[in-house]
Amino acid sequence: MKLEAPTGAVHLIARPGESVTHTTAHVVLDTNSGAIQLKNKGNYGGSIKLVGSSVELSANSNKHITLDDTAGENNVKIHTPVEMEDDADITGNLTVGGDATITGNLTVSGTTTTISTETVQIADNIMVLNHGFTGSASEDAGIEIERGTDANKTFKWREDTDKWSIGDNTFEARRLELTDAGIEIDSESDNTTSTTIKTIDTFSTSDFDGGKYLIIASDGTDTQTTEILFTHDGSTVTSTQYGNVRSGSSDLATYTLDISISTFRLRATAAAATSTDYKIMRMVG
Repeated sequence: MKLEAPTGAVHLIARPGESVTHTTAHVVLDTNSGAIQLKNKGNYGGSIKLVGSSVELSANSNKHITLDDTAGENNVKIHTPVEMEDDADITGNLTVGGDATITGNLTVSGTTTTISTETVQIADNIMVLNHGFTGSASEDAGIEIERGTDANKTFKWREDTDKWSIGDNTFEARRLELTDAGIEIDSESDNTTSTTIKTIDTFSTSDFDGGKYLIIASDGTDTQTTEILFTHDGSTVTSTQYGNVRSGSSDLATYTLDISISTFRLRATAAAATSTDYKIMRMVG
């Protein structure tokens, strides 16, 4: 098919119930750098235009460009990069088989966001949960960990108690600081294999003025638990051992406290040259 109008326009008109059909390999519409205008019932709706190496589909005001595969027999395929310089509204589902890069902001207005990736990297250093909530706080918030067939675990803020909660679970930490009270609870461990005195815990005398030690010694057979209260003035330690119980017939170790060049020391002397483990809890302020 070849339609030419060197000095004017060629109109292909299909009246109601009719169509314009061409069954050969392809149809060439040469606009000589112009545009193919799309008209419906006397109104121009848009145009197709070749600009350089690009094909532009343009819709006039209040008109839309629609790629339709209503029958579902074939997909609408675009075999070239697509640039959208204006908004795009997608009312159905969107599936992206490759990577998706979003240079602007992403707003998700649904009720559920599912991320099925193995690694999630977030640059924001503070994550905000329950964003958008207004009014007086009434809902708990936190993190829940999915554990398969085992019960899930949570770490959350409880509004009914105004406290953080980990449920009926154990919170493990080597050091706990109660900043308002100026109290620090620290845990250490050590081991001796001889009867030579050994320092098993230290801290700077400028950090704390006094406190309490709870020491549990074990040689694998017997156990000894000791509590010691102490205070110091920067050079001299005043202490008292007010609690000491053991499972065996004799103590596994004895303890002394002193200061060496601004360093407060807890020192242990084992009763026998066997392996003795020490678990130390220090509460200081």
